[in-house]
Amino acid sequence: MENIHEFGQLKSEAEIVKNWDKKYSEPLVSVMCLAYNHEKYIEDALKGFLIQETDFPFEVLIHDDASTDNTADIIREYEALYPNIIKPVYQSENQWSRDKEVIRNAQYGRVKGKYLAYCDGDDYWVDPKKLQKQVKFLEKNIEYVVCGHGFIVKYENKKIERRMFAYDQRRYGSFRYLQALKGSPLHPNTWMCHSKVIICNRYLDIQDKFPAGDDFLMLILMSTGKGYCLPEFMSVYRVNDSSTWSSIKTYIKKLKMFAYQVYSFQVMPLRFYIPQIIYSIVNLSDALIGVLRDTMRTSDLKKLSMFNSEISKIDSNRIFVLSLIMCAFLFVPLRVIILILAKIFKKIHLCV
Repeated sequence: MENIHEFGQLKSEAEIVKNWDKKYSEPLVSVMCLAYNHEKYIEDALKGFLIQETDFPFEVLIHDDASTDNTADIIREYEALYPNIIKPVYQSENQWSRDKEVIRNAQYGRVKGKYLAYCDGDDYWVDPKKLQKQVKFLEKNIEYVVCGHGFIVKYENKKIERRMFAYDQRRYGSFRYLQALKGSPLHPNTWMCHSKVIICNRYLDIQDKFPAGDDFLMLILMSTGKGYCLPEFMSVYRVNDSSTWSSIKTYIKKLKMFAYQVYSFQVMPLRFYIPQIIYSIVNLSDALIGVLRDTMRTSDLKKLSMFNSEISKIDSNRIFVLSLIMCAFLFVPLRVIILILAKIFKKIHLCV
């Protein structure tokens, strides 16, 4: 499948910089990009950064985690052409498998921007005004701490694409903490947020415990202000069928979401405890129903051991976790009835 966006001839660094307002002594935006074995994709990501048309300076902080292909060489080519914009770190050993804190410190430790934007090395941006639009919104609306936008889902090896505003919903506009309890309302490659809210947060060191670290960052942001999703589709998210969240069975997602919600109690305001407890119990009940259904269909008891293994990984107050598990077990029969009734009403609606 061809690229959704044709980048054309890139401007030189001098051409990009000449539009920057002289009042800025430091970058206003720091773009965070993680790369590992993205040889096929990293050039699109780099071009997406370099097509940005802004009246403020920005920097691209790339972290290559000891790629074993030509990813680092491609980054070096662009670094040589755009030394004041492309600022990489090249690891000699893979840090993701050893200590993720090294990556976090390497990236956040060199941030200069008032705002952070995110895009992994296998995704890319397609709107040259993306950064400008988001900065304009955040500067004008100080009650908002994060701003995203719609994105295009590009399925590898398939000639189809989808346009979305978030993982499981198709809407734009304002959102608050309560929506973030269910998972991030924005895709990470669309984010722009206040850097101080992330970097200065005392809970940042527990990010690695979360099944999805991006969801945790969103919780930190939403505990301090509001979020907004712009209506434009300004980035592309590549989906690889063999290694994507979308390929995981629903009940495993629910189980991971339960872990996410347990950890989130450490960063959430007290007024959200009750809805969060309810979300946690519902997610775990759905995970239990899925595991039991799969076990009965396949007679494979490994599913149950997998469930136990995932639960045991949750590094939190054991009494609290066990209490939620007990409530989830008790809630399963009622949840089954609710799901059955929902299917019946859906069929009736379709017939009508």
